[in-house]
Amino acid sequence: MVCSTAPSSSHSLSADSVVYNYVKRKKPQLLLELFGKERCRELEGQDHLYDRSAFLSALKTVPLRSKRKERVSSEGEKKRVACDVPSVRTNLPRDDQPVLARPNGETTQNPKKKESAGSKTVQEQSASVIPKRPKVKITSELAVFNYFYERQQKEALQLLFDEEVRKDYGRKVETMGIWMPSVTRIYAWYRYVELKKVVRDTAEIWKCRLCTKQMRGKGCRSFLFSHIGIHENIPCPCVVDECNAILRNPSQLPGHLQKKHVLLINNLTAKQYHQMTTMRKDFYHKAKAFRDKYFPPESFIGFKDCKIGNVARDFEDPKCQECGAMITAVTTRRNHVAKHLNLSYNCVFDGCEFNVHPFSFPVHFTQKHATNVAQLGEERLFKYKRIKGGSNFVGFSDCESRETGK
Repeated sequence: MVCSTAPSSSHSLSADSVVYNYVKRKKPQLLLELFGKERCRELEGQDHLYDRSAFLSALKTVPLRSKRKERVSSEGEKKRVACDVPSVRTNLPRDDQPVLARPNGETTQNPKKKESAGSKTVQEQSASVIPKRPKVKITSELAVFNYFYERQQKEALQLLFDEEVRKDYGRKVETMGIWMPSVTRIYAWYRYVELKKVVRDTAEIWKCRLCTKQMRGKGCRSFLFSHIGIHENIPCPCVVDECNAILRNPSQLPGHLQKKHVLLINNLTAKQYHQMTTMRKDFYHKAKAFRDKYFPPESFIGFKDCKIGNVARDFEDPKCQECGAMITAVTTRRNHVAKHLNLSYNCVFDGCEFNVHPFSFPVHFTQKHATNVAQLGEERLFKYKRIKGGSNFVGFSDCESRETGK
């Protein structure tokens, strides 16, 4: 009995190599029967890349984000809402099904269909059907069992596991359901985590599973969520009163404000800035639920060959001329210079006499006022924005240049 071959991607080939390494260590006499002579020769060439702890290390990197928030509805009933579900297997349209393209850019009407008062949105329906993750420990043996179980290779399961173990693992796999990650997914995430440790200052490359467009970016992956807004109906309304424009993602708002309203982000009022912040938070929160649908770990291609260009960063002297400290990060450098200049501001809460550097405000908000930046009101958020943005830093750029020797 020979396992089916012809992997569809490098991730599948690497997943086969991980399973091959496991079988080789546990029951090497079954390699030829499970994989065949030609397949064993191919996988043996990659076996030196995996040691005994490779599978266990890969299992530790898989994020099990099963935390769920409970929201209390107006009727007093608790409603579970999924926050981030990276392991949900969502069916995409088949090749024989037409995919309707949605135009980019802004629209003047809300693209959502009219619904009755008692109907649920697509996001609420998808969140309500996602079950809670069972408390089952995923071991390397269980992952290998699931590898052959998904392929319906009963003969391989009979060779590797006895009847009692097969029944036990079968119950665990059925109990886990959508929360049981495949070996391909485990390795794909392990590959991403390990590459990220050694690759810096380069953009990540992800490929959308629906439109196959390659997305490049770096940071908190907001560029992926912005692309999800092109495919999913997550409207982003304009913050200007009497403007009915609905945008596809928050990144389109600055261009819309400048083109349609001749308005810059820095010139927004406290109310408009608060609406923009709330809109962005809601958008990214809803877009996370679709992360696995369009950008699962298997869709990660790699890192860009060249570094992200930043002329100002590359030509600035990271050595402080005042104390000699080496500060490479731009943000950290600004904070370091602010300490030398003794720049500090009062807390945005009325009656609070706390005076600190701008970058220490988030910690102060959490420890003293039991809140965070996202929960600040309109006026407080606007004050914090002005402080953080440096609108009150008179001559700060000149002072920074003197401190860093520029």
